[in-house]
Amino acid sequence: MPHGRLVGQEIGYVSLPTTDRITGYAKTGAQVVRTLDASRPCGWIVDLRADSGGAIWPKLDALAPLVGDGHLGGFVDADGNQAAWTLHRGQLSIGGEAVPKDIPPNIETGASGINDYVTHNAYVLKQPRPPVAILTGPKTASAGEATLIAFRGRPDSRSFGLPTAGLATGNASYPLSDGALLLVTSTADMDRTGRRYANTPITPDVHVTFTDHDIHQGTDDPVINTARKWLESRPTCKK
Repeated sequence: MPHGRLVGQEIGYVSLPTTDRITGYAKTGAQVVRTLDASRPCGWIVDLRADSGGAIWPKLDALAPLVGDGHLGGFVDADGNQAAWTLHRGQLSIGGEAVPKDIPPNIETGASGINDYVTHNAYVLKQPRPPVAILTGPKTASAGEATLIAFRGRPDSRSFGLPTAGLATGNASYPLSDGALLLVTSTADMDRTGRRYANTPITPDVHVTFTDHDIHQGTDDPVINTARKWLESRPTCKK
């Protein structure tokens, strides 16, 4: 589940892992952001290095106060048809259709329903439009990459770390007669500027080498330290 802490006294740090458990993921992430915001961070770090995928919408819902309203990106298929990701006052939409708070069971596929899928997170930060550093690595994949892409083109945002897995795609599901579910890649992800991503790793703005040990030790993580220096150089963090 999402977790966070303060880095120093003025930087909010939020880690979004893989969505192994979807129910409550967005609510937990949103609460992490609100709790940290009580300290009025001047900048934020979003760590996606352990995010190998799952569902994109709970992640973007949790980060809604950071990513901000507007056009965040979208899906595009082989024929050029696009479905935009948008955010307006906490409401996420895809292709003009609102992402529901709860997902009902799917009789056709047999999939069970999901409660608390998103929260319609309309929380407003105490420091509006802050600088955001996004951390990535080779385990950042699929929905993790889509979360990164939602920040591409956002003002005062920069990515740090290593290239992602290169799986920035969307899947279509097809139920089979034996009860199995076939997933077929049907779309590529696209950022708010129109740039398309698919099976190529996404290179960070600032290359910083790290190991899994660096992530877990926390206190001397080279990627966090580099991101922190950049954030502290931004106008909102300068004393």
